[in-house]
Amino acid sequence: MSSYDGFEYMQQGIGVTFDQLTAPGTTDSVNCKFCHNPLFSYTIGSIDTNVDVKFEGSSDDTNWYNLDTSASVQQTANGTYMFRYESKGEVLYARMKFLSEAGGTRAFINALLTFGNG
Repeated sequence: MSSYDGFEYMQQGIGVTFDQLTAPGTTDSVNCKFCHNPLFSYTIGSIDTNVDVKFEGSSDDTNWYNLDTSASVQQTANGTYMFRYESKGEVLYARMKFLSEAGGTRAFINALLTFGNG
């Protein structure tokens, strides 16, 4: 896995578009040291029954913890969803994790990470 520099993307006014996830796994991480309020926008397609995802933060790009209060977020329909973490820079790295899929193996996730401005 590689890591993106979120500050560089934020300065350019664009988001970090991740490679499509077609099986359980994680996106690359984004260095959010100088970024505030990361917003994940993700589109899920070809769901058979449901897909579980979670959003993770790290202070060292190695040890990860949940950014959400629940262990995971379950989506049962194709669509575009959002998750925002209100932060003032305490999350140094962020990523999205495709945990599992029920009912088949066709689901895919396209994710984008953008940032607020303090």
